[in-house]
Amino acid sequence: MPDLGQFTAFLLVFLRAAAFMMSGPLYAIKGIPPLAKVGFSLAL
Repeated sequence: MPDLGQFTAFLLVFLRAAAFMMSGPLYAIKGIPPLAKVGFSLAL
């Protein structure tokens, strides 16, 4: 089981990278909550 701090840091970096890959700021803002929800669902 990975360290929670390491996993959280990785998740934040992943979300940040995903947001940068989005086409626009508005789309990125709309896309982050579902990604976070999916990430936390997988983490639990």
